[in-house]
Amino acid sequence: MGLLTILKKVKEEEKELRVLVLGLDNAGKTTIVKRLCGQPIEDIEPTLGFTIHTLDYQLTTSTSTPTNTRTAAAATTTNDGDGNDDDDENKVAAATVDPVTTSTRSTTQNGSKKETEAKTTKEEDDEEVNDNDEDEDDAECYKLHLWDIGGQSTIRAYWRNYYEKTDGIIWVIDACDTVRLSLVQHELANVLQQERLAGASLLLLANKSDVTNAWTPAALADGLHLDTDVFRGQTHTRHWKLQGCSAVTTQGLLAGLDWLVQDITDRIFYTG
Repeated sequence: MGLLTILKKVKEEEKELRVLVLGLDNAGKTTIVKRLCGQPIEDIEPTLGFTIHTLDYQLTTSTSTPTNTRTAAAATTTNDGDGNDDDDENKVAAATVDPVTTSTRSTTQNGSKKETEAKTTKEEDDEEVNDNDEDEDDAECYKLHLWDIGGQSTIRAYWRNYYEKTDGIIWVIDACDTVRLSLVQHELANVLQQERLAGASLLLLANKSDVTNAWTPAALADGLHLDTDVFRGQTHTRHWKLQGCSAVTTQGLLAGLDWLVQDITDRIFYTG
């Protein structure tokens, strides 16, 4: 049994995924993370250091394109951005809340016909419950640890302290900020060249795509020179996806996260 096989078995038992949320400042990283965790976004402040959000993510294995059917926000832990992540042990696991479905039935005095209808309704309800139980059996639940790290120039130098044991990267791009596009390209290329991040699945979120005159994902791909520069030497090894989204309306967020979790789990748990 090789070392890679052993690591995969350990990961499979834990079913925990570590995802870094990176990008330049003001790109919308914290807003996106809060949206994914179901937290309010009215009061958003710049992240000075890092914040850890933990959520339960249920992946249905019976479908080729799984959906996020359950998310729950956890307590968060922050530090002062000095690169130390000792407080990671203090994070609290997410509490999953199942939706409660209620139904009401009316009764009448109309003999056997109503009794037959009530019996048929009960049988249909029982079948629906059984179907839901089967869906729960086919589902895989993973615990996602989202590391929201500040993107200011003074903090980007400390990003390297968080690369260890990273399964995936969410890189947030401000689709309206064309002035700093070259800086985005430079920082992204630098991150992807790090040996500790080799193989980590990459989700590029083009945030603010709902704003007028925002760059489309295709235009951003060309403007960032993804194939020729950013992914140089990684074209056939790096798994990545560029998804347009809006942190305010949530458009595109779950589609992107679905792909990321599916790609990570396929790579770690079901291959090799």
